[in-house]
Amino acid sequence: MTATVPKRSAPRRTRGGRAGFTLIEIVVAVSLLGGVMLVLLETHYRTLQLFDSAREHVLVRNFLSQAVGRAETEVLAGNLAGNGDFGKRYPDYAYSFEAQQTGQGFVLLYDVLVTVTDPEGESHEIVFMVYDPRSDGVGVATPGGAPRAGPLGGGTAPGGLSGIGSNLDSLPSGISGLGSLPRR
Repeated sequence: MTATVPKRSAPRRTRGGRAGFTLIEIVVAVSLLGGVMLVLLETHYRTLQLFDSAREHVLVRNFLSQAVGRAETEVLAGNLAGNGDFGKRYPDYAYSFEAQQTGQGFVLLYDVLVTVTDPEGESHEIVFMVYDPRSDGVGVATPGGAPRAGPLGGGTAPGGLSGIGSNLDSLPSGISGLGSLPRR
């Protein structure tokens, strides 16, 4: 008896006559995957930058809103300038405000400039007006709260406003009074 040694079969070939992937095919596939990953990482990085920029913008807007509220309160309390910060959590942000009286007569208005400074030293500003409701109908309140006589004089109109009813004819030319309301 003779022992037969089994023969190894030849590798199975595909339709094209090749037995697997060539090195060039693998390199091309890996380079394509690398290019796609590079595009995805760049997009992800830009998204993170956009998120950071939006978060900073919202934070500054919130600080401006807080500073406007504080400035309005201070102006109505009689302080026409001031500054402050936003607490221990945001030590690098600060605000300041300056107010200037612009209204005369029955309407006492303050023009207020609020500035918020961020950690990079950039200033973000907002300008608004504050109405002082402390006018008592006879005059206008001063920043300290004491009334002073208004320029239009003494009569009382409905609603507690003084001078409007009796002195409409004394308005300077170019001011049309109260619009299309008929004069008495």
